[in-house]
Amino acid sequence: MCLLIGFLLLTALLFGLAVAVHALWWLLLVMVALWLVGFLFRPRGRWRF
Repeated sequence: MCLLIGFLLLTALLFGLAVAVHALWWLLLVMVALWLVGFLFRPRGRWRF
């Protein structure tokens, strides 16, 4: 029984890690896309703050 509980805990942990990595991957792709849009459509000349 203890082995089964350990296996289920390990499975839940690995599943949670996989979900977190998948979400971070999509977040990274969105941020890279926004960076590219900002890089391509930046104003010409000097920045004015």
